[in-house]
Amino acid sequence: MAAVAGAALLVYGWTASRTLTFGDSGELIAASWRGGLAHPPGYPLYTTIAGAVLHVLPWGEPALRTNLLSALAAAAACGVIAVTARGMTGSALGGIAAGGIVATSSVVWSTATETEVYALHALLLALLLEASRRGRLLLAAAALGWGLAHHPTIVLALPSALLLAAPAIREARPRRIALAAAVAIAIPLALDATLLLRAARDPGAWGGVSSLPSLLAHLGASRYLSYDLGWAALVRPEGWSVVARTLVSGLAVTGAVAAFAGARGLKTRDRWAMVLLAAAGVAFALRYATEDVDVFLIPTIVAVGVLAAGAVAVLEVRASRVIAAVVAGLIVAIPLAANARRADRHGDSAAAYYAADMLATLPENATLFTDGDDAFVLAYATQVRGDRPDVNLIDRRGLLFASARFYGADTGDERRMIREIAEIERGSRAVYFMGWPGYELPAGWRFEPEGIFFRATRADSGAQDDATLWAGYHEAEVVESARIRPGAFAAAVAGTYPLMRAEEALARGRVDVAVRELDEAMRRAPDSETILNTVGTTWARRGELARAIAAFERAVSAKPQSLRGWLNLAQARALSGDRAGAEAAASRARALVR
Repeated sequence: MAAVAGAALLVYGWTASRTLTFGDSGELIAASWRGGLAHPPGYPLYTTIAGAVLHVLPWGEPALRTNLLSALAAAAACGVIAVTARGMTGSALGGIAAGGIVATSSVVWSTATETEVYALHALLLALLLEASRRGRLLLAAAALGWGLAHHPTIVLALPSALLLAAPAIREARPRRIALAAAVAIAIPLALDATLLLRAARDPGAWGGVSSLPSLLAHLGASRYLSYDLGWAALVRPEGWSVVARTLVSGLAVTGAVAAFAGARGLKTRDRWAMVLLAAAGVAFALRYATEDVDVFLIPTIVAVGVLAAGAVAVLEVRASRVIAAVVAGLIVAIPLAANARRADRHGDSAAAYYAADMLATLPENATLFTDGDDAFVLAYATQVRGDRPDVNLIDRRGLLFASARFYGADTGDERRMIREIAEIERGSRAVYFMGWPGYELPAGWRFEPEGIFFRATRADSGAQDDATLWAGYHEAEVVESARIRPGAFAAAVAGTYPLMRAEEALARGRVDVAVRELDEAMRRAPDSETILNTVGTTWARRGELARAIAAFERAVSAKPQSLRGWLNLAQARALSGDRAGAEAAASRARALVR
C-alpha cells in the first residue's frame, strides 16, 4: 500500500546514514561508480542501478545517494508486502500490520539506512511473491530473473512462489509456462554476462574474471564456500541463538507472537507458502555462518509479517475493527520504539572518520598494503571521493585496486612476500602495512608501529614520534558509534586503535602497557575473529604462546569456520609442544579447505 511505503520511506530517509558506513558499502559504491566489478556474485543489476544514481543525481555525497536508494527499495518492498498480506487476509489493517512489522524489524531497517544489496533483494522477493499470488506468471518470472541476477538466495522463495502460483500454472498453456521459464533464465544470463565487460574495465579485481570458468566461480561465490557449515549446522546452538535473537529481539517479540497466533487466519495454500518461506530463511541462516547472517533472515521476516497479518484479520472479524486496529498499531509501534536508537544512522560517521584516520597516517606519495575489508572504506575515499590521489594502495589479497597486476598471476604467500620486500627495498616510496604482514624483513630493515599502521623502516633509523597522529585520530567517535550500533566490523575497527598502541608499547619494551591495550582491544571486540587472531599473533611473535593460544581459541569459538584461526591455533599448539592439540586444530583447518 502506498501509505505503508510512504511512511517507511519517511522513517528510512530520516534515519539513513549521510555518509559511508562499514561493511561492503564502500566497495559496492566504488564498483558502481567506476563501472567495475563488485564482490561475488558480482551484483550486475545493483551496480548498474547504483551507478546510474551516482552519476545522474548531482547532489549530496555519493554515499548518501546510494543510502537513499536502499531506503527507497526497502520502503517499496514494505508496500508490496502490505498488498500481499491484504490480498491473503482480506484485511487492510492486516496489510498495514504486515508491512509495518517488516519495515520496523531491525534487519530490514538496518539494510534501508546504508548502501547494501539487501534492500533491493527484499523488493524483488516481495514482487516475486505478489506476482505469484496473483497468477501473473510472466511478471513472477521477471521478478525471479531480476532476483537471480541480483542475489541468488532469492531461490529460497521459489518453493513458496510455486505454491502460490500453482492454480495459475495448472491453467496456463505449456507455451506460456515455457515463455515464463525462458524469461527467468534469460534475464540473469544477460546481466551476468555483463560482468565480463565490467571485469575488463577493472582488470585483476576479485582475482580477475576474464573467462567462463572464472565467471562461474565469481557467480558461485566459490571463495565464500567455507562459510557454508553444511546441514549439520541446523543443530548448532550458536546458530539458533542468532536466529532467535534476530526474530525475537529484532521484532520486539510482538511480531513473532502475532505470526504464531495468526497463521490460521490465512488460507491453507497461503499459510504453507509463508511457513516454507520462513523455514527456508532460517535453514540458510543456520548453514551460512557469517557475521552478518541476520540479513539472510529477510525471507523469514517477510513471512512473519504476512502471518501476523492473519491475527489482525481474525480479530477484525471475531472482535471488532477497533481492537484489531489497536493490536496492529502495537505490533508495529513496539519494534519501532525498540529498534529506533540502534537503527538510526543519521549521525553515524565512524567509517568516514576511520578512512580519514588511515589516510592521515600516510605521508605524501606513500604506498599502503591493505589487508582485509578495511580496504573497502579506502576504496570509497580514494576512488569515489578522490581523496589522496598521491597514495598507492595495494590489496594483499589481490582483490581490489587491480592489485593482481602488482603481484602477478601467482599470489601465494612466498611470491607476495618477495614482491612486497622488493617494493620496500626499492625505497622510492614510504611503505606501510595495514597490520603485521606475517613475516620479518631482511637484515637492515624492520617493521615499526606508526599510528594505526606498520611502517617498513631501516633498522638503524630511530622511532617516529607519532603523538600528533594519535591526537588527530577520531577514536572516540569510532568507539561511541560501535557502542550505539554494535556490529562485527564496527567493533573490530574500534579494537584496532588499542591493538596498535599495544604494538607500539611492545616495540618500546612496555609489556605492562601492551597487556592493558590488548585487553582493551578484546573488550571492545570480544567476538571479532579478526581482532582475536591479531592479538594471538602479536603474543606468538613475542613467544607468549599461552596467551596466543588463548586468543586463537577465542577466535575459532567466535567464528568456527575461520581457516586462519585454526591454522594459527595449530601452529601455536605445535610450538608449545601440544602435538595432539595441534593435529586436532590442523584437522579442522583441512576440513574447511575441503
